[in-house]
Amino acid sequence: MKSLIKVTILVVALAFAGCAEKELDTTDNNVVTDGPMEGLNVEDSFSYETTKQISVNLSVPDFLNNAVFSIYGKTGTRDSIYIGRASFENESFNRELTVSAATDSILIYSDYIGLTKDVRIGLTSDNITFDYANYYQDQTSERVINTETYQQKGSIPEGTGNVEGTNTVVYNYLSSYTYSGKPTTMASNDALDNSLLDDINSSLPEGHNGGIPNTHPEYLAGKETEIILVEDAEVWITFVSEGAGYRNSLGFYTYTLGQEPTSADDIQMHNIVFPNCSMIGSGGSLVPGNRVYLGFFPANTVISWFLVTNGWSGFNVKNYAQIYYANPDFNPEATGYKDHIVLLQDPARDLNIFGFEDLYRGTGGSDDDFNDAVFYVKSNPVTAISNENVAVLTAANDTDGDGINDAVDEYPDDINKAFNNYYPANDLPGTLAFEDLWPSQGDYDFNDVVTSYHYNLITNGSNKVTEMTASYTIEHIGASFHNGLAFVLPIDPSLVASVTGSELTGGYETTASNGTESGTAANETVIYVSGNVLNKTGDTITVTVNFNTPITISNLGVAPYNTFLIVNGDRTREVHLPDLEPTSKAQSLGTSDDDSDASTGRYYKTTQNLPWALNIFDVFTPSAEKTPITETYPSFKTWVNSSGTSELEWYKN
Repeated sequence: MKSLIKVTILVVALAFAGCAEKELDTTDNNVVTDGPMEGLNVEDSFSYETTKQISVNLSVPDFLNNAVFSIYGKTGTRDSIYIGRASFENESFNRELTVSAATDSILIYSDYIGLTKDVRIGLTSDNITFDYANYYQDQTSERVINTETYQQKGSIPEGTGNVEGTNTVVYNYLSSYTYSGKPTTMASNDALDNSLLDDINSSLPEGHNGGIPNTHPEYLAGKETEIILVEDAEVWITFVSEGAGYRNSLGFYTYTLGQEPTSADDIQMHNIVFPNCSMIGSGGSLVPGNRVYLGFFPANTVISWFLVTNGWSGFNVKNYAQIYYANPDFNPEATGYKDHIVLLQDPARDLNIFGFEDLYRGTGGSDDDFNDAVFYVKSNPVTAISNENVAVLTAANDTDGDGINDAVDEYPDDINKAFNNYYPANDLPGTLAFEDLWPSQGDYDFNDVVTSYHYNLITNGSNKVTEMTASYTIEHIGASFHNGLAFVLPIDPSLVASVTGSELTGGYETTASNGTESGTAANETVIYVSGNVLNKTGDTITVTVNFNTPITISNLGVAPYNTFLIVNGDRTREVHLPDLEPTSKAQSLGTSDDDSDASTGRYYKTTQNLPWALNIFDVFTPSAEKTPITETYPSFKTWVNSSGTSELEWYKN
């Protein structure tokens, strides 16, 4: 019945739409009744944009102010597209992004220890806000599981990789826990600070250069991996972060110094501290700083850790999952790969930090970064924990002094550079397609000049642009004119230190000493790409712009930065995207078929709102010569007539 109702509604809607269209056809002067674009009915306000602008506003608690993250665009279930990397400043991040009109969400991904690994934010409006501080608030209304129901004792099947043979594991839960696997009995949260997180990120960087065996081999050189108490003490453990795809479980066992178990079978009790080590938003509900009191222990007690890989079942810790121990002898790998934990002393803060690797090592399946579950231990008195033969936490290093830790800085040796920011995306170009008979109409095959483009805005530690690279690849030339390409930045030319890579081959170019076009208006910086692209098919031209003063991304305008065509060597004949302003050197607007009106911000459209240029957020195959775009791309007409609300990705069909 529901299907029938939907069909009926659809039919009625189409009927009304059809009636409305017929009425519009007889009264609307925008309808194209003949020629290659026949059937188009273009609203005056439509600018043929395959993109949209969104404002992204993020905020974090102060201990995450130094966190670094990456931004991705997301459409449905497709692979995310990588846009760029940034940091927080004054606990916030604000940026205008240009994304595909079809993009439905933004993914904030971080490999910075302490920040939730990925957060997907739906684009319900053009202004999105996300506050990590609220996100990190402890959940107080979760249901609680009675641990007595799930005290576990059972056989582990052979072949699980835990230890050879069949073993019995008994889990003792320190407290009841919620349905997300979070202990209900916890001490007050510990306050983390960003300097500690910077040091941990420097010590246990995510996926860097083959992991800890390469970045910090000294951590694995026979160092101590267990907590040895040399005095009577109270002990607490604090959750810092996790970088795992699994929902791991953390526990410990104890023994008297000198009476070490000879095998996992000899362990008296496996005590579960965190049934689910996953952060909020990552399969669990832990937040950095969550702390558990382990108890009071006499001197000469050894506290040894274990991790149950993907141990959280949704209601208890699996008794058949892989277990990795702080004691490497209990782990299944060959010699040299048995370590699954690094223990690091931090004398300045009186902490002992440890991180686990949760995958089988030695076969290439593990990244060996040892940050899949990260915690630190405190004792009272602070002198109770022995640091003999314990590796030392590596202090964060900022070689270039730009405020970004080397471990997360894409340019660690350059104070003016920290992050790459791409448009349209890291591995995705956009395309510009031009008709070159302006101000007269053409044949609308949009193949006179077709160029793909790709930009990288390199930002400093404050997320301001210090360098811009603009790459244009001439994909197709379907005309005989000696056309050129240039783009415009809405800033004063004096802000540019230098321009390199421009091909001044048109015979009409005039440039200032910094490489920008001379004789332009204030707040108008014109940068030549190529003076003549006629014989450049297949060539890539890369222009690099360096700025005297770091500039916010939004002050540079919107990609593709008002790139325009210079027609047949005549500097006064410019072809811009619809409704984008010409430069101060352009002439002939409002003549022939052009219906530009500067007073209303209307540019480069005919009286029936047809354009001379298109910007496509993707690769693009142009029409054959004299074949209008409406024939090559049948969905183009639907997209245009809907003012861009239907067939948003017409260029894919």
